[in-house]
Amino acid sequence: MNKNEKPDISIIIPIYNVEKYISKCINSILNQTFKNFELILINDGSSDSSGDICNEYAKKDSRIKVFHHKNKGVSATRNYGINVAKGKYLMFCDSDDYVENNWCEELYNAILEYPNAWINCNIAFVDYKTNKIHKEENLLQEKNFLSKEDYYITVQMRISGNSCNKIFDKEKLDKYNIRFNENNSLGEDVEFTIDYLKITDNILIINKFLYYYVKYPNETLSTRKYENHFELLKHFYNLRKPFVKKEYLEEFYSAYFYSFSKALTDKLKSTNTSLLQRLKYNQKAINTPEFIECLKNSRDYDADKKYKQLLKSKNYYIVYMFQKILSIKKLNKK
Repeated sequence: MNKNEKPDISIIIPIYNVEKYISKCINSILNQTFKNFELILINDGSSDSSGDICNEYAKKDSRIKVFHHKNKGVSATRNYGINVAKGKYLMFCDSDDYVENNWCEELYNAILEYPNAWINCNIAFVDYKTNKIHKEENLLQEKNFLSKEDYYITVQMRISGNSCNKIFDKEKLDKYNIRFNENNSLGEDVEFTIDYLKITDNILIINKFLYYYVKYPNETLSTRKYENHFELLKHFYNLRKPFVKKEYLEEFYSAYFYSFSKALTDKLKSTNTSLLQRLKYNQKAINTPEFIECLKNSRDYDADKKYKQLLKSKNYYIVYMFQKILSIKKLNKK
């Protein structure tokens, strides 16, 4: 890209304490077959050498723009990137992940041909310890058009709630004021991607594994604890449900019943509040319309029957005592 040439794509990467991983991420982008992009690296108050590494890369490649600010979180950092971006289209990458060398080219060609589609590529999942790559098998063609009512297929494929396997029209983001919710510190992609889905006509899935999602153990942007996880799940439930076709509803309810139940269990393990406060929180949670709807309409499994029966009493204190008795019995068996 020439110095005065406007980039076709702006690639935005928030950076936070990733000195061990950032070079692999940046190198995978600089190796793209598509060349006319700007790479926006935003150092979100890192306490390690991440910012210095970014500065060194910028000295070697004029397409790289580096910004430094105090820690604001991933949503605010991405929004900053959107605001300074000069490209017609936007793509995102997390600083501890990496991409195939045709990631840009495939998504760029797709949005040129189908400008009003919600475009996704497939995601491979990488074990950070072994580098083993897992690719979910599916029966889709290489290129798949779906109605927005088939959104749940992307949920099943584990590609729906990630902004990094998609491409966005910046003009549309600005026109409809679509930005990341800076009040969320977990799952911020879900709301952003659904807001964009709302203004598109259909869904396009490019069934190629172009993005590699790596889970690391340390303090990266993807490592977040969320005290009110149940409330966040409830928010996502209400965002996603309008796009779930009738034939997928039972599976949708079952998946969220499991997620809600796990959030309640995790809440009990929290040490930030007293046990009584945690029980009160869970008591309120099981009486929300979203939880009741999932409890009523989810599939029944033998292992869950007693648990679900007790939940229908709408008394979490009884559920808690039942779970305590079960855990004591398990300990005695050992």
